[in-house]
Amino acid sequence: TSLHSVNTSLVTSIGSVAFAFCTSLQNVHAPRLTRIDSVAFYRCTSLTIIQAPLLVSIENYAFNYCESLESMEIPLVTSINSNAFYHCTSLNMLTLSSSITVSIDITSFLGCTALTCRFGSSANLANGAFNSLPVNECTETSTDDAFYGSDYVECSSCAECNGAPHIRIP
Repeated sequence: TSLHSVNTSLVTSIGSVAFAFCTSLQNVHAPRLTRIDSVAFYRCTSLTIIQAPLLVSIENYAFNYCESLESMEIPLVTSINSNAFYHCTSLNMLTLSSSITVSIDITSFLGCTALTCRFGSSANLANGAFNSLPVNECTETSTDDAFYGSDYVECSSCAECNGAPHIRIP
């Protein structure tokens, strides 16, 4: 497709498969967006930026194979469903709120090999939420099962992870 950008202030929800296979789509600016449905951005391999400050819910497989997506700041999100970021190999930072409890489902970040550190915790993590990731665990509140199959290290302070790509839950 030749669609490179989506910029809308009216949209609150993006439906299932809405932009699937839009391989030239690079950025989405949707300041009122609250929900992204299943497979909405499947194989949007050029997608690098999502600006959706009011986003609350990311459904199953929403960003599968968005291999260029590097980071997202989603301070209001409460739900990240299974395989939401499957194989987003460039995703190196995800910023979530510290004041909102976030539910992160099983294998939400499977194949996101650039994620290497996680700070703080106010999340309900399903077993395998960060399955097989090289994660440095910087909190004492998460269960090991969330990192099942991961090569993670417990560190005494987040200073050890400074400068590393990370999932941030302040």
